[in-house]
Formats: sequence, structure tokens, C-alpha cells
Amino acid sequence: MSVAKLGGIANYFPSSVIKGMLTSIGILIIAKQIPHAVGYDRNEKGDLTELLPFGDEDWHELLLPLQHIDVGVFIICIISIVIMLVWDSPFIKKRIKFIPGALVAVIVSIALNEIFKSTNSGLIVGPDHLVQIKAAESASEFFSFLHAAGF
Repeated sequence: MSVAKLGGIANYFPSSVIKGMLTSIGILIIAKQIPHAVGYDRNEKGDLTELLPFGDEDWHELLLPLQHIDVGVFIICIISIVIMLVWDSPFIKKRIKFIPGALVAVIVSIALNEIFKSTNSGLIVGPDHLVQIKAAESASEFFSFLHAAGF
């Protein structure tokens, strides 16, 4: 748009429309993360693709993940949110500018789960909630992971 000198076309879209669209996208992102925040990563009907009810479904479907709370995942979620909120405070932000709060939350979350594992706690986050990354055993296997984009 900049090269074609069409940046002024944005002036024809009211700012309230842009704000409304961005707000609705934010609400959808938050709604789709609620099941993962409580440790509910699957749906009996199939993939958890839509959280909002359509058709014959009732609004109680939104509350289904709250019936399957994994306490360890929920504790780590709450601690991570608190870390990111505190890290964004002016007191910490002006002292430690170069370390993002999300990175600190990830490191603390990993440490918490390792503590849960070492103490044989019932709060261990199971492998079904963790990201599994396949490790290459040789250079040729590593390069087999890389694929060219299929335009």
C-alpha cells in the first residue's frame, strides 16, 4: 500500500470499526484460550475448533471446560498471568527492560512443573498438555525437517 501511495485509503474506515474488529478478535482469542488455561485440551465431539455455541448447542457448552479443571495447569496459568502483569508494572519495567515478562513466565512455569515432578506431586502437568518437539539424531534427519514453501 505504501509503494502504491494508497495509505490514505485507511482514512475512509472509521476508527470505531477498527476498534470493534480488534476487540472482537481479542475476545475470540481469550475465549479460545480458556479451555487450555484450565487444562482442558480436548472436546468429546472432536477438535476444539469453536467455543461459541451455534445451532442447537446451548450456552452451557462455554462452561464445559470448567468441569474438567486440571489444578496443576490452572495454578501455573494463574502464576504466569500474575508474573506478566507484575513484570509490566513501571517499577520493574524501568529496571529490567530487556527481558520480556512472557519469557520469565515460561521459565517459571517450566521450573514449577519440574518441582512438581521432583516432589511426585499430583499437580504434574502431563505430557498431553506439553509441547512435544521431535529432536533430530543426525544432520540428515535435521535437514529432513526443513521444507520449502509450497506456493
